[in-house]
Amino acid sequence: MPFFVFTMLNFFAKYIDQIKRLLNKELELVKLKALRGFADVLSHAFLLVFITIFINTLVIIAAIWLGFVLSEALESAALGFGLSTLFVLLLLVLVMVFRKPLIVNPFRNALMSFYLQTQEQTEESLTAPPKSTI
Repeated sequence: MPFFVFTMLNFFAKYIDQIKRLLNKELELVKLKALRGFADVLSHAFLLVFITIFINTLVIIAAIWLGFVLSEALESAALGFGLSTLFVLLLLVLVMVFRKPLIVNPFRNALMSFYLQTQEQTEESLTAPPKSTI
């Protein structure tokens, strides 16, 4: 083989190695973005569980407090705590009846806006020119 062929093969091999490195870096970047998205979803799920537990605890404490207040006012513990229980059951029924506008729709809207915002950030980072490392 002539020297020219070896020179051309060496030239292309150098660029093929650069392309391989760039593809590996791009794959690593995609993995990190997926990990960041997964971490965001997991943190939002944890926040949702925490808020749910907090609100449930708050409702229980408020119901006990209301039971004591009503017991004192009505001079009957059974009547006071019974009315407090009815109030909590009424609150539960109202939440069940209006769960779609109170819980489902806002959660769906928040999830969709989070997804769209994440997608916009991903598109911006993919279309933005690379930052200089100099």
